[in-house]
Amino acid sequence: MKPVNACFIILIFMLVFAAYFNSLHNDFIWDDEFLVRDNNYIKSFTHIPDIFKSYLAASSGTVNTFYRPLQELSYTIDHSLWGYKPFGFHLTNLILHGLCAIAVYLLASMILKNSLAAFITAALFGVHPINTEAVTYVAGRADSLYLLFLLTSFILFIKSIEIIKAQNRLPAGFYIFSLFFYILSMLSKEIGLILPLLLLLYIFSFYANSAIKYRLYALSLPFGVIFLVYALARKTILNFTHLVSPFATADIGLYNRFLTALKAICVYLHLFIAPFDLHMERTILIARSLTQPETLRAIFVIMLMAIAAWLFYKHSRKLFFASIWFFIGFFPVSNLIPINSFIAEHWMYLPSIGIYMIAGTAIAGIFYGNFAKPVSGLVKTIVIFVLIALLASLSVLTFQRNKDWKDSVTFFKNTLKYTPDNARLHLNFGNTYANLGRKEESIAEYRKAIELKPDFPEAYFDLAQAYLGEDNYVEAKKYLEKTLSLKPNFPNALEILGIIEHRQGNLAEAEKYYLAALNIWPEFLKCHINLGILYIDKGDTAKAISEWQKVLEIEPNNTEAKQLLSQFVK
Repeated sequence: MKPVNACFIILIFMLVFAAYFNSLHNDFIWDDEFLVRDNNYIKSFTHIPDIFKSYLAASSGTVNTFYRPLQELSYTIDHSLWGYKPFGFHLTNLILHGLCAIAVYLLASMILKNSLAAFITAALFGVHPINTEAVTYVAGRADSLYLLFLLTSFILFIKSIEIIKAQNRLPAGFYIFSLFFYILSMLSKEIGLILPLLLLLYIFSFYANSAIKYRLYALSLPFGVIFLVYALARKTILNFTHLVSPFATADIGLYNRFLTALKAICVYLHLFIAPFDLHMERTILIARSLTQPETLRAIFVIMLMAIAAWLFYKHSRKLFFASIWFFIGFFPVSNLIPINSFIAEHWMYLPSIGIYMIAGTAIAGIFYGNFAKPVSGLVKTIVIFVLIALLASLSVLTFQRNKDWKDSVTFFKNTLKYTPDNARLHLNFGNTYANLGRKEESIAEYRKAIELKPDFPEAYFDLAQAYLGEDNYVEAKKYLEKTLSLKPNFPNALEILGIIEHRQGNLAEAEKYYLAALNIWPEFLKCHINLGILYIDKGDTAKAISEWQKVLEIEPNNTEAKQLLSQFVK
């Protein structure tokens, strides 16, 4: 039997397309807005240098610590082809996920040495609804990008080993490109850093007793060097942590984070088996004690998984590799090193491959009679029908889940059914209503967010903007002052105060607020525009021109700045 089958590759992509094609008509929602709609950098390829030296979507006004230039570059390419039509962005996501599924098949073929097992692995990955966060959500693009590059790097690394075994020489081309794709994976999403551990797992699983094992371990060292260089860059020239507050999970002790991570694994396992009621804002209670019933159950499940991994090590290195793959893939999102949440469905995009490998091996094993010989034709027929039913059921669930991402109103209504007390959801739902011109509903959502979280500066800010839209300056200023009492270095709030003072004719006060905002965020384009207009009102044309020229230095194709300059520069 050939380990790779072209028919399986075609079928995998067809399954992915069938499960996700209805997502092509979905709109931009939630983080898509700041990553795409409000992201000035994706409007022109001239901003590529800015993309590679800034945090994610730096030009949108949203501050974060993520460094994912290839995600942003992919949006730039999409924008050049489609403008702001969501269809094109969703099509790219679908194609990338299909390519990831094919890469999973190719890697699984190399690991499992069985086309059917590899096909089942890739098909489960391709259609399982837990991946909709990474595929149907345009902002999830980083997951498919980093995984595609990571798997490609891994495949080329294994290919290099195979040539070393066969010809006793290092294939420079395969190996160099393996290193190159590892770099691309890291530049797509931080979790791509995990690849060296997976390479070491592969060598340990299949070459622990080989005469060339030390040579292979040496091959993994350059990956470690790249890891260290990247880590050093993120601690120095690409360190954005000073711009934002530490993650809330950092306030929770390591012991409690560890126990909570065990609980999260159990939730993920449940979602793999019964992928119902999927939603974006999944939460989990922090484990406070080893003796809590949920914690004890989680420990029991992890012990069973550890025993299974040990038995796999004794009897099947392929299954051992698959089981440890899950734990290595889970480590970066375990919160042992604090991150922004304890659980998210799209975090299973990489770890799940190990689970699917085990399932694929088991189903193929029954089909080929690896567990009971001989296997009758009836048993094979039953296995085929069960597999078809499984893939069809998962595809239908994915197809239905895609509808939850249809548009912002649909998304927030669906998600709030599961987490009605989530202040952040209510805030973003309010923004959605505001964008649709439904002011009363937006104000109600902002007030609900404040009710749930009284120290929420962004909620007060958005409520202030709603009142500003009604020219209610008294209420707007009241909520802006509350915003700044909670978050003094909030440039957007300072700029809005400047707008209010400007409209009321208090030019000196307005200038003070504009300058304060720009001192915090020098690339605040809208603020530069407004400051320039203020200088015109003060009769200082030279300063106004200077402000608008600064805008064009940051964004050469800014239409508003060009139009304003054309009125005063001959």
